[in-house]
Amino acid sequence: SNEAGFVLQLLARVYGTNNVNNCSYYCHQATGVGLASTIGSGTATVELDDLDTCDTIFVIGANPASNHPRFIHKLKACRDRGGHVIVINPAREPGLVKFALPKSARSLIAGGSDIASHYLQPQIGSDVAVLHGLCKATLELGAEDAQFIEQHCNGFDALREILVALSWSSIEASCGLSKSELHEVARVYANAKNAVFAWGMGITHHATGTANVECISNLALLRGMVGAPGRGLLPLRGHSNVQGIGTIGVKPVLASAVFEKMQSNLGVKMPAGNETGMDTLACLEAAAAGNIDAALVMGGNLYAGTPNASWAETALDAIGFKVFMTTTLNKGHVHGVGSGEALILPVAARDEEPQPTTQESMFNFVRLSDGGIARIAEARSEIDVLVDIAKRLSQSQRFKENLGDFDFSVFS
Repeated sequence: SNEAGFVLQLLARVYGTNNVNNCSYYCHQATGVGLASTIGSGTATVELDDLDTCDTIFVIGANPASNHPRFIHKLKACRDRGGHVIVINPAREPGLVKFALPKSARSLIAGGSDIASHYLQPQIGSDVAVLHGLCKATLELGAEDAQFIEQHCNGFDALREILVALSWSSIEASCGLSKSELHEVARVYANAKNAVFAWGMGITHHATGTANVECISNLALLRGMVGAPGRGLLPLRGHSNVQGIGTIGVKPVLASAVFEKMQSNLGVKMPAGNETGMDTLACLEAAAAGNIDAALVMGGNLYAGTPNASWAETALDAIGFKVFMTTTLNKGHVHGVGSGEALILPVAARDEEPQPTTQESMFNFVRLSDGGIARIAEARSEIDVLVDIAKRLSQSQRFKENLGDFDFSVFS
């Protein structure tokens, strides 16, 4: 939950470390940085209802047929109302060509429904070239929204100079797609009234991940496809409450105003100067080098989520003391715990907790979970466990008193 995440990062900082991170550093961190640098916010600009009114959807570096099956229904609905679904993916995913919708007898009998109207298969790692090509083609078609650019954008002239200077031969050589293929998709985009751009790990899991996202944003901004109903940017997230955890501060660096307010309102001293902590991979690298003594892992599966399972196991095994707070046992509680001491603390799932908690969806909605009946009567909530640990670790009496009846209103 958001509340447990807030208490977790507060506990870490009161203890004296900014080594606070989450699984987004293995997935959409590049999205957050890339969107923030172009539109000022690192999250989606669309709501779920916008997918019902758009006429063009780009699906770039993602396979919702496997990872976001409910999204497939939105893609099919877009096709049904005469819209276009443009897939950009080096692999030709069968589920993005045709998908048998479980709720549709007609789709099942027909062997699947058509999903992609256009399917571009560029070379792996050539996303910038592909997106530059689409931007260049859009300009060549005269399809840019000059009024939107004039009123809402900066740096257009510099981008246009870059695109004009790019030769089609260099773009084709870089991405493996022809000028005609890119122009065909650009013409569809040029005629779109409302377009949504969705993407996944195929965009962010690159050294150029941030640049890839910035290019998607630029392509959308060229035609004013941001900030109006039925159009916008949609990073496809998957981990439970991964967006809310970042919003609530489970990250190495906090905004200075938040940092100072936490210190003053709770009467605690946190790492001097809000010094930068290590992100997820950096922490594992430090562990592998023998420089991490203890770790507290709440939820998830850090072992399975880290690239290179054998290396991840070695790195985790090098941490002398590990505490896992979890609702369900997984491989992360078996691998990487061979040496030192490991404690597994069962906690109630957010829908089983005795008090309401919140989560944030990838559409920026904050949702309330009212709590319910716990599967295991003895399991405590994440917040209860974290507050108990914090009381035992902190030397500040004022902080302990605040934790006794934790009041989030002190941060409003």
